Amino acid sequence: MFEYKISKPVTVPRNTSALIPIFQEMVEGERISLYNQSRNQKFPHCTIRLKNTTGLTLESGPVTVMEEDAYAGEALLDVLKPDDTRFLPYAIDQGCHVVVRQVQDRKPVWRVRVWHGVVYMDYRIQFGKLYQLENLTAEKKLVFVEHPVQQGAELVSKDKPEETTQNYYRFRVGLAAKESYALDVWEEREAFQQIYISDVDRFDLPNVEWLLAQSFVDDSLVDFLKQTLAKRSEILSLMEHKRQLEILLGQFVSDQERARENIKTLGASNERYRDAIDQAEDRIIQTRQELNQVVQAIDSRRQEFQQFVSVELTAELEKASRPEI
Repeated sequence: MFEYKISKPVTVPRNTSALIPIFQEMVEGERISLYNQSRNQKFPHCTIRLKNTTGLTLESGPVTVMEEDAYAGEALLDVLKPDDTRFLPYAIDQGCHVVVRQVQDRKPVWRVRVWHGVVYMDYRIQFGKLYQLENLTAEKKLVFVEHPVQQGAELVSKDKPEETTQNYYRFRVGLAAKESYALDVWEEREAFQQIYISDVDRFDLPNVEWLLAQSFVDDSLVDFLKQTLAKRSEILSLMEHKRQLEILLGQFVSDQERARENIKTLGASNERYRDAIDQAEDRIIQTRQELNQVVQAIDSRRQEFQQFVSVELTAELEKASRPEI
């Protein structure tokens, strides 16, 4: 809430109205060009950068802009507290041309984290916009570029903003007559790639081997990955042994069935095929017992493997500091 106190009393007769001037004085401000890509792709707006130096609160409402006693445009003013600053766009500035190009760059992995069977490879993504500003006039121009603030991203540009609001970084660029300038605005955020190592069957072997070839600050992660590969190789060997036993068991069962068919054809007195049936039965029993032992060993090794990879480790890669723009 605020109020205006007028210096002299004003009398308003019954059934009449009056406009009462609150103040009439010079205020601080400057004429700039304000570029915002969401408002206009090619051109900035002619803008008044107004600072309220009146000591009073200015109510919201329309503002008429005059340049050299000529009408220049209209603007809308929000409520402006004392000493606050507002940008009041009132027209398109076709004397300045802007070309915007979006860029993005993925940086190398700099940290690796292991958390309960998942490996997270942390890297940084740098992205931004390249603003090519060109002054088409024979006069100097002061351009403010509004670049949107991205939540969760850090500004890493060499050029620092003149000011930062909740939604925008504002960069100040002075252009001489017919001058061009390239403003590079870079931001950075962290990202990660997941590698699942808890599942032996869907194990991401290429990425794990790539990690083993990197240089880490400490060797704890490398030792963990080497042991993980060794335990996985042991399980894979048991699984291959199981597959061979299953093939062998199938052959023994086929031999037994063939011997039984021969007995049916040649008669029950053929001792040769009876011996073959008995030998096949012995092999089948022995193979099934060995197969059961291998299956139990695989289940046991899988449980041990999942417990082993359910750890929490963090390691940084050497020479993985943030690169300069």
